Amino acid sequence: MDTKKNNIVSNEKSKFITMLCAVAISFAITAIIFIGYAILLTYSSVGEQHLTLVITSTSIISIVVAGFDMAKSCENKGWLWGIFTGLIYALILTIIGIFVANKAILNSQTLMLFLLAAASGGVGGIIGINFKK
Repeated sequence: MDTKKNNIVSNEKSKFITMLCAVAISFAITAIIFIGYAILLTYSSVGEQHLTLVITSTSIISIVVAGFDMAKSCENKGWLWGIFTGLIYALILTIIGIFVANKAILNSQTLMLFLLAAASGGVGGIIGINFKK
């Protein structure tokens, strides 16, 4: 009985670590794209008019990758694990935003980020769980 309980705890820790790794990879992707866009803004005639589009599409791509990565390691319910992973990404991004802005930024944009993160993570999870088959 103890062995079964230890396996469950170990499996939960493993999923948590996998989720953190997936989120770290998604933030790395986000950072690379943002740095590339910043360089493009600095050294070319590209304006900032597409900044919102770049931020949104980068977040979607990164969260889909995170959901995909998380779901590949799961046996079932990839969509659910993808949603959790997307929400963790959004939560970390919101916490970073609070520290950078030095104020709570809970508004409609934050709500939209969480909804977009859940949807994107779910899509990534669906793709990831079916990618194994």
